[in-house]
Amino acid sequence: TADDYYNYNTSFDMIQTCLDPQGPVPVILMSLGRSGTDSTWQILKKLTHTSMKAIEIVGGFEEETLDFFRSIEGLPTSANYWVLDEEYDWRRKGGGTKSVIGFYLHVREFCANGNCMDGKWIFKWFCDEQQRHKEVGGLVGFKWKAYMSALRTTPAHNALKLVAQLGPSQTPIRVIRSRRNILDVYLSELKHTIQEDLPDHCRTGDDECMTKHASVLLNVPVNEMFDWLQKTYDEEREIDDLLSEMGIRTVHIEYDELYYPRDGVEGLKQWNKVFKFLGQRHDWTWDDISGAAGLK
Repeated sequence: TADDYYNYNTSFDMIQTCLDPQGPVPVILMSLGRSGTDSTWQILKKLTHTSMKAIEIVGGFEEETLDFFRSIEGLPTSANYWVLDEEYDWRRKGGGTKSVIGFYLHVREFCANGNCMDGKWIFKWFCDEQQRHKEVGGLVGFKWKAYMSALRTTPAHNALKLVAQLGPSQTPIRVIRSRRNILDVYLSELKHTIQEDLPDHCRTGDDECMTKHASVLLNVPVNEMFDWLQKTYDEEREIDDLLSEMGIRTVHIEYDELYYPRDGVEGLKQWNKVFKFLGQRHDWTWDDISGAAGLK
């Protein structure tokens, strides 16, 4: 039941959860799409001996994310993205994990009668994943695509409120807030829209993949681009302000500082800042980072 994952102790004014202080560290990687989160998680995973892959439990793009929270609220979804039954074919997105499918299959039952309007779904997922990966350790987490339209919904906003209310003596849910130059985000998204079969990433030495990326010709709709850039710039700032105002444990990182630093010293400083924030070893070398990224 929902109470197995969460209750509120009015005597101490403190949330009590099933989060295990000895278990894997709970992490949310929050960013826009096309912002290098797969690569970032790969490096974190490799160097913390984490077993789970980077997954998007609340949706891969804006409409999916909205539909996830609409389903929790019991509202109609716009395109039936989240079909929560045994026939849901997660393979249409190229894979997934049993934990993702299991979460979808159980979220409607778990959230029946408004149980998740106050954000309890987030504790359910993290507690389940801590138990699933407790023998391995490292991190448990998911990628949360940052769309203000979704963060304004009641179950999303209240989930963040619960995260913020975890006391200093409790197991925290940490947020890695990752940002990338929004013009790069727009152009990358446009490129993948024009050529849908374009690989998200190219492995080192994969000349065919690199040639395929370089061959995409972009016809940029300038007015549409400027409108998107202004809207996204405002929303990115609003999300940062929201996390700060709520007092959520957050570390801020920039894509270019991680992957295209002015020098190795600056880049290494940014990476080790993240590992320190997560309570992990944080004296890695650039060779360690490059090796974890598959660049060596």
